[in-house]
Amino acid sequence: MAYSELNTRAELLKLATLIDADPVALEPLKAAGADGLAQIRKRIDAEQFSYRRKQFRRLASLVRLLPSGFLARLAESALGPRLAGRVVSEMDPVIGARVAKRLPADFLADAVGFAEPGRVRDIIPLMPPALIRDVALVLIEREAYVLMGRFADALSAPAIRAVVNAVEDDAALLHIAFFMENRRQLSRILYMIDNARVSRIIRAGTEQSLWPEALAVIDNVEDELRKRLINIMAEEDVAVLNDLVGVAHREGLWGPVLRALSRMSPRYYRKVVNLPAVRDEALLGDLIATAHEENLLEAALPLARPMRVPSQAIVAHAALKQGPELAEAALWAAHTGGHWDVILELGAHLDDAEKSVIAGLPVLRNPQVLRDLLNEGARGHHIQFMLDIVNRMDEQARRQVGEVALENDGDLLEAVLDAVRAAGGWPHMAQILASLDQAGRSQAGHIYARQAEADRQALAEGARQQGVWEMLEPSLAAAAH
Repeated sequence: MAYSELNTRAELLKLATLIDADPVALEPLKAAGADGLAQIRKRIDAEQFSYRRKQFRRLASLVRLLPSGFLARLAESALGPRLAGRVVSEMDPVIGARVAKRLPADFLADAVGFAEPGRVRDIIPLMPPALIRDVALVLIEREAYVLMGRFADALSAPAIRAVVNAVEDDAALLHIAFFMENRRQLSRILYMIDNARVSRIIRAGTEQSLWPEALAVIDNVEDELRKRLINIMAEEDVAVLNDLVGVAHREGLWGPVLRALSRMSPRYYRKVVNLPAVRDEALLGDLIATAHEENLLEAALPLARPMRVPSQAIVAHAALKQGPELAEAALWAAHTGGHWDVILELGAHLDDAEKSVIAGLPVLRNPQVLRDLLNEGARGHHIQFMLDIVNRMDEQARRQVGEVALENDGDLLEAVLDAVRAAGGWPHMAQILASLDQAGRSQAGHIYARQAEADRQALAEGARQQGVWEMLEPSLAAAAH
């Protein structure tokens, strides 16, 4: 079940509840998608409550001067839940609340399904929290989670506390949260629940196969709250987190997982990315593909830093199997997010064919991208891999790399030479310099002249290995003397 399908499922259940239909019978409507189903539901809602509105409004006007106690008895004995729900929807909220206070919880639970949500939301805040709690308990016993999610938007803070404290079924709270539509109110409710209870609610996702609902809830709250929720989730034991990973993979829920992980504290990265379940190449391939499709590569890249080496190798190969388009996007994400160290770390695991794919990517023809890449390589992070990639480029692209390195009087080239001195890679360095035009080789010669004798000899030997010393010698040797 992809994440969009999860939203569609929620809307299908809301529609089925509204028209009192079997959700299975409405399955053909899934083709409309979540947004389409929401529009259908809202239109039916509007039509349903506009039907005979004048008569109900007239009736509400006629009875508004009667004592509240009499109106409550009239509702129970004569009108019944359906008519009472319609009439109270047309009442002044204050009068409606006075009548509701005198009705039993069971009756209100029956009537609320027939009341117009937009109007009843003005009445609910005026009702005693204890009565709202009692109605909520009746609805939960009936598993009327869609209905509760519909009206939870209107609950006041005291009512929220009363309901949450009275409901012992954590899965029920998760169901209700799943069907809520107002993101701010959902966040407000969760802010009022302590960490221990939130942890229990999350654990209900494992115990009752409700991980999709749990992820949907986390994905629909405000960013700061999402950070709190994912950190609480990361505190769970390995078995719980493995179960979450398995569900995300089977049901295509990597989008909400990645959005949540992007808000997770870095102190949990190592635990999460090295879970046993996260060592499967097919799983990681799906995760990477989703990160690309949903523009989450920039958020996903930092997760590879604390991975163990075998897992990093799996990620690197899985990413290249997705094709050059994903590789291009990953390098742009590294550039915009400042994650070149991750790319170089992963790139060290690539085979020759995969390195050649990287070398041919258009992103590595962008001067600013090359500056950032060279700067990262100059820090000593897999300089040999970086130079190997450059060496696989066509001559024009290698010349561009050399020209970028020569900017600012060759400061960047000096830094790269320092890294090569420590890690090796003189033959690749010689190949880059050989790609420069005459003016570029002359400029490089002045930098060559400033190097220690041992480094000049190492570069010369590397150039001989590559068969380019005869091209380089006139410029480099002249500057050295």
